Amino acid sequence: EIEMRAFSHCLALKEIKTPDAVESIGIDAFRNCSALENVSLSNKIKTIPSYMFAGCSALKNIILPDSILSIDASAFEDCKSLCNVQLSANLQSIATESFTRCYSLSKIEFPKSLTEISPRAFSDCSLLSEIEFPGSIEVINRTILSGCSNLKKVVINEGTKTVDISDLGGCQYLYLPKSIAQINADAFIL
Repeated sequence: EIEMRAFSHCLALKEIKTPDAVESIGIDAFRNCSALENVSLSNKIKTIPSYMFAGCSALKNIILPDSILSIDASAFEDCKSLCNVQLSANLQSIATESFTRCYSLSKIEFPKSLTEISPRAFSDCSLLSEIEFPGSIEVINRTILSGCSNLKKVVINEGTKTVDISDLGGCQYLYLPKSIAQINADAFIL
């Protein structure tokens, strides 16, 4: 186990490779490690805890092992250089503000196992240009994409029942499935 804040604010730390024996990591474990560039996580870890990599401004790429089932609140918040994220094939939930202000993130692919994305999960990802939601997510929340000013294409796949997205003013292509049963009031308003 790596306990909470164990490496928080280690400003010179450039690389992390967690041993295979590590099964859990505490909140804030690597928060504000501003020089952190490379991360390799144990395939026994099930959760990316809150603020784990928040403020790691040099982190550009991350591959999450398939053992990861959830990403907790603000886990990658303010990772301003993060441009490539490979999510776990078994990921089930992404919590509030998990990727808020990841300004370099231009694309993200969700696994079919994903059932929940909380509000503001990708808010202010200003380079995010397209996103495709799997049908396994029944409700698309209002502020998931708030402040994503470069968003051009949104695809919502068959299986989603309720859409309540806002802030899609610049979106040029919006694809809705036949399974949609409800589009909430003001859903697509700026």
